[in-house]
Amino acid sequence: FNTTENITVRAVSAETTNSSAIILLNIFYNTNQKVTVYSTTDIKEAFDVASHFADALDIDLLDATTKNDYKWVDKIVFRENGELIYID
Repeated sequence: FNTTENITVRAVSAETTNSSAIILLNIFYNTNQKVTVYSTTDIKEAFDVASHFADALDIDLLDATTKNDYKWVDKIVFRENGELIYID
């Protein structure tokens, strides 16, 4: 899913926080618990890595890059063609 990463830099007399967009790959277990397994700024790389995790763990792949618009990805089509095709 898309989120931001905040980095705070402190010096003796000043502090600043910079934010940058990142994509986190999470694996969910026990219905609502999660482990973040990877982060990147490149969406193509995120789906490539997520596809490998999904295949290795024999789990489904969910696209949660748009808030409140979650879609299941057809892993076979993505692996073969690199296209994000959504399934019901």
